[in-house]
Amino acid sequence: MNEENLSQSDVVYLEDNGFTIESPEFSKPIKFWGSPWQPEFYDWAFNLPRQGEDLREKWFWIPKDTDILITHGPAFGHCDEAPYGGHVGCELLRERIDEFPPKIHVFGHIHA
Repeated sequence: MNEENLSQSDVVYLEDNGFTIESPEFSKPIKFWGSPWQPEFYDWAFNLPRQGEDLREKWFWIPKDTDILITHGPAFGHCDEAPYGGHVGCELLRERIDEFPPKIHVFGHIHA
């Protein structure tokens, strides 16, 4: 799907940006933030060095008042156990969500 197709649909692609849903049905707006980055994992897309400043900066961009956070991978210690043992989630993402916890954090990527 290209940008023109996205602009003509109801799809919102979130790559280090947010989206807000406002409706009279809700007592307040619902704020989403999405980011595809992950600590280095093989040579897959959206890799940044684990514990690196570039990755820390990506997580710093997550607004403090985010209601629903959507990330490619999990934070360290949250459903991130790999089949070979150990936690593979992002330590820096964990720091950020511990400091400013969203109401919901949706993620994928761990294939175990």
